[in-house]
Amino acid sequence: MNMWGPYKSVAKAVFPKAKVVVDKFHLVARINKSLDEIRKQVQKRVNKVARKKFYMSKTILKKRGEDLIDEEYQKLVEL
Repeated sequence: MNMWGPYKSVAKAVFPKAKVVVDKFHLVARINKSLDEIRKQVQKRVNKVARKKFYMSKTILKKRGEDLIDEEYQKLVEL
């Protein structure tokens, strides 16, 4: 289910013994949003030279490890 609080409340009220399970889509979406917020915070704190390393990092951070090409992997390590 979606992670919205009222959904969980209704599910618990209607199905008190059921386990609440969060669907993968909403979980990954929330993780990606949090990761992007952290990336922006860190990017604001570094100097101009270091900030250039963050260029296009959003897409690299969201890629699966096995889908990264060598250049992207090296950039991820630098970040």
